[in-house]
Amino acid sequence: MLQLLSLIWQSPSHNCFNFSMLLGTGFTPEEIALRLRGRAVVDSATALAELRFERRIEDVAIELGGGRQRSTQERVDPAAFEETKGWLEEYVLALDSAGVQNFLRFITGLATVKATSASIEDSSIIVDIYKDPQGCFPTASTCSRTLYLPAYAMRDEFERKLSEALQQFRAESETVGGAAMRYE
Repeated sequence: MLQLLSLIWQSPSHNCFNFSMLLGTGFTPEEIALRLRGRAVVDSATALAELRFERRIEDVAIELGGGRQRSTQERVDPAAFEETKGWLEEYVLALDSAGVQNFLRFITGLATVKATSASIEDSSIIVDIYKDPQGCFPTASTCSRTLYLPAYAMRDEFERKLSEALQQFRAESETVGGAAMRYE
């Protein structure tokens, strides 16, 4: 048995499951579980505290005439950014506990957050608000814990598209098989 543990410890991926830093430090099993699994979030204020808002910089090609183009970088309009940010804050605060969990699963794949994520910038959930003339649906990357949210011109369009995206995600998440996975 010791040989097996020694081989695992010496393997290149041994750090993936190296919990030795938590052993012998006086942590209770509940505290270790919290650090490994995170804490469940069921209230909207806690979910909102996990969000960090960013304005995306976009490359925009400007026609100079004669077939020439110049590239410049453009951010979403500050007023549109603040408006969309405010709408999302109000939307999240209005969610019930099931809605909060679905919202978090949509963005992160989990209904839990790291035990210390609100105080650590690298582990917060990023809301990337960007300029989108077509007004696409919000999307998310669970790997980067990022919600990609277009800056909508009207609040009703924002609420409708975000609600539809979350409902679609919930429906697909409850199916078994295919690309969607069932969650508990």
